[in-house]
Amino acid sequence: MAIDATLEARGYPMGPFRLMDLVGIDVNLAVARALYEAFDESPRFRPSPLQEVHVACGDLGRKTGTGFYRYAPDGSALPPGPPGGRRDPAAGEGMHADEIADRIELAIINEAYHAAGEEVASPPDIDLAMKLGAGHPRGPFERAGELGLRAVVEGLGRLARSDESDAAERFRVAPALWRIASL
Repeated sequence: MAIDATLEARGYPMGPFRLMDLVGIDVNLAVARALYEAFDESPRFRPSPLQEVHVACGDLGRKTGTGFYRYAPDGSALPPGPPGGRRDPAAGEGMHADEIADRIELAIINEAYHAAGEEVASPPDIDLAMKLGAGHPRGPFERAGELGLRAVVEGLGRLARSDESDAAERFRVAPALWRIASL
């Protein structure tokens, strides 16, 4: 899948679909639902309908032998397997690699600023957690520093103006990021 390939080429240990297959799509969906409910059904935490389709089809990832990818009995990956035999629209085909990476990294950066602004953790701790806990090549605050805060805010603005449902809310700039970037 283009999304996984793009992120893996940029130093992430695995893309989000490979990770969901490893964890179990049903487990990932349960966590996504819990976050969605805990954050008052904020669109930025809305579970993906694609996860619902996979779970309904029983395609739960490695443990069932098929999910976003298919797996041989020995656990080795085979070409991607769409849920219930249908083409998987989450593959990211047709999107440029920079567009894929920006979309994901900007959302991660924005969420890191939400967490820091809500005093969940400090920026250095968030960076460390993302690098050590999630294997990211750099923390979200480090990446924001590389991109420049103006570019981050402008990129989130572009995403918020897209014609996707809930885009304005999902990509709304975190208040803490807005305060710092406006200085």
